[in-house]
Amino acid sequence: MRRLLPALLLLAGPLRAGENAMPTKSPAALELKEGFFRVGVPDWEKSRDEEEDRRTKVFGVLLTAPARGEEPRMSLSVEYYAPGNAYFEDADAYLARQTAPAEIELKGKRVSKPRPAKLGKLKARSWSREAAQPFPPNSLLAKTHEMKTETVLAEAKQGFYVLSYT
Repeated sequence: MRRLLPALLLLAGPLRAGENAMPTKSPAALELKEGFFRVGVPDWEKSRDEEEDRRTKVFGVLLTAPARGEEPRMSLSVEYYAPGNAYFEDADAYLARQTAPAEIELKGKRVSKPRPAKLGKLKARSWSREAAQPFPPNSLLAKTHEMKTETVLAEAKQGFYVLSYT
């Protein structure tokens, strides 16, 4: 089984071969005041809507890498879906929705089969999604970029965690 959380946080660089964007300093810690998780994060832009988190019972943070020219920005999201959240009954329902075919598929989209993984001490499942996407979105001048998202889903005693890296 793979331990993805440390690798994703420490290798906070592009998924493309040949580029080296390793952080030069230790990541800072970010902890949700609700106490659902604490995570080491690189010096990236952090966004969170606490009111929305409380309303939906999905507590998380989105981290976005600094811009590099006109390329898409890398992102890392960490979320905790509390029991009774507004979207999914359980982790299996989340997995089924995320790996099901979309109504409108992106050209060349590929989704891997879930495989065993670990998220800290929790047993988890991970999968990847690859597709060519236009960037910037909704622009006549958009260029197509190959995007890869790795997702890790881990069930907790109550609720579940999702970590996604693009």
